Formats: sequence, structure tokens, C-alpha cells
Amino acid sequence: GRIDVDDLNARYNQKNLELDDITDNVIMIRINTTYYNGISDFDLYEMTRCCWKVNLNQASRARYAFSIYDGMVMEVYEIKAWFPAYSTMHNFKQPEETVEKDVGRYEFIGNVAPDNIRDKYVGCMVDSIFSKGNQNPIKYVFHE
Repeated sequence: GRIDVDDLNARYNQKNLELDDITDNVIMIRINTTYYNGISDFDLYEMTRCCWKVNLNQASRARYAFSIYDGMVMEVYEIKAWFPAYSTMHNFKQPEETVEKDVGRYEFIGNVAPDNIRDKYVGCMVDSIFSKGNQNPIKYVFHE
């Protein structure tokens, strides 16, 4: 399909991050199945924040959430709080058939991280941080 020139440039001119390059407590969230070219900023936030099977104790330690598509950090959000899935306002509603399936899932609320944080991470590749063959969309990185 079509892809924006800026997206192509970002894809081929990226910096590769290693674990030691991430100096903040983060949760990385891969949104490969829901991302699409030309996604709005608001839809990217919505797809990143909801609804994940996370270890709530671990997730609560993360200050930032990385929105990851195809190994690239698309955006960074500062996490304000975690809530049970579908308990905050959305631009979509919970499908009836998923109500029981979503027990134990969570979502966060937050906002776009400050520029100094975004500048460190947005556009960088994090493929090497995920283990080969790992299908889990969630990865925690803590430095304390």
C-alpha cells in the first residue's frame, strides 16, 4: 500500500536502541495488528493505551509507554494511571463478545511525553530488545 515519504525516511534512517540506551522506566507496547499508515495522533494513542494483559504491579512502575510498530517507536506517552479495560472514555466501545475475555486487561490514561523524552526515543528501532520469536506485545524496561 501507499506510505508517506516521512514514514519511509523514518524507517530507513532510524537509530537502533539497546537496553542500556533506555534510561527511563517504560512499558513497550507493540501495536502491529492495529496500526495503519496515516493513523491520526488520537487513534495512535487509543490503540496504544487499551486494552492489555499486563502485570499491574509491573505496569504501574512504568513512567512512559512506547507505542511500537514494526520495531519502531512511533510515539511515547507519559502514563498518569492504569484502569480496568474499557473503564475510561474511548472513541470506540467494548464489543459485547469481549466482555468476559477482557477480565484481567488494563488500559492507561496519559498524554504525549515531554519533548526531551520524545527526542530520545521516537523514531528509534527497538527490535533487538524483544527476544526472537517473542509474540507478547508487552515488554517492560526498568532502570532504578
